[in-house]
Amino acid sequence: MNVIKKKREEVDACSAANVDVRWRVLKGKKVDTSDCGGLRTLLSKAVAIFHVSIFVAFINQFCKRSLKTQDFDGMYCAILTVNQVVVSAGIFRIFGDEVAELPLVAISKDSQGQGYFQSLFSCIDKLLGFLHVKNLVLPSASEAESIWTNKFGFDKMTEEEQNKFRNDYPLIIFKGTSMLQKKVPKYRFVGKST
Repeated sequence: MNVIKKKREEVDACSAANVDVRWRVLKGKKVDTSDCGGLRTLLSKAVAIFHVSIFVAFINQFCKRSLKTQDFDGMYCAILTVNQVVVSAGIFRIFGDEVAELPLVAISKDSQGQGYFQSLFSCIDKLLGFLHVKNLVLPSASEAESIWTNKFGFDKMTEEEQNKFRNDYPLIIFKGTSMLQKKVPKYRFVGKST
């Protein structure tokens, strides 16, 4: 979250002081209809970001046919809100302590370049570390591969590594993408006294 505040301070010191940044993990097949303005609204705003940012181009290019064979069980949606506005979202799934996947990420068009996705990814990474997950994998379009490798510490998977993960886990794999992985750093809670 410090990344966001630093970027805002560069523009205007007052706007950095008045920013309310939060992240949440959303899960559930059914959304309670009595949930006025809460979870249902957050999910619909996250879906809107996916549709605008990636879905139309990505689905047309990579996965119209392959979506039918994918297993979406156990998915979570992580969102980042700034002043109660959803600015970034990511879909992830955890397969025990061995591996987690992050097949889809998006940021709203108006929020690009402000450190929002970097902050959301940091939260997801720390959550996985707290849960002792060892590896994080994701499919990457060739245009985004250098961002994942240079900025977020991912490496391209070897054919052998890809086959192992594909055989052991029902990963979301899109046609025409490269599979990337990184080791998840271990995190732990530190009390105020240390």
